[in-house]
Amino acid sequence: MSALSLKNLRSFQPGKVELTHANLVIAGQVVQELWNERQKEKFIRPTATRENSCKFAALLARELFGGTLAGNDEHVFLKHGDIIVDLNQDQPDVKALSALAHIDIPPVLSSQAYLEALGSCVERVARWVPVAIQRIEGPAKTVKRHHDGESLSR
Repeated sequence: MSALSLKNLRSFQPGKVELTHANLVIAGQVVQELWNERQKEKFIRPTATRENSCKFAALLARELFGGTLAGNDEHVFLKHGDIIVDLNQDQPDVKALSALAHIDIPPVLSSQAYLEALGSCVERVARWVPVAIQRIEGPAKTVKRHHDGESLSR
């Protein structure tokens, strides 16, 4: 495990996919799977929420949509120009922070401890980025079924 560099932290990263509502939904689903994987490895029963997963969510969002990491002692998120991209905005821990969730205090993220914490997430995020891209760019497979009122059981 290596710490994220200050240059990496502060630099704008280009995105790989378009920032759309549909793509944000897919990214959120992927973060949930990533988080479930991590929880299982730590022998913690996965839940429907992903409290404390903001570092993973922010790094995944940056890899997918591009932007700059931002945050404070309690939460990290992504800035994409003037837009805050937060895959965890609906999670209980972020909701509890309310308006304080998206305050950016750059020296906090620049601390060695925070850089190490972010660095510990990079490898797992890198494994999940292709999954998210495949789901975003993959063809939608929908099957239309005709129902004529007849029962399928005879």
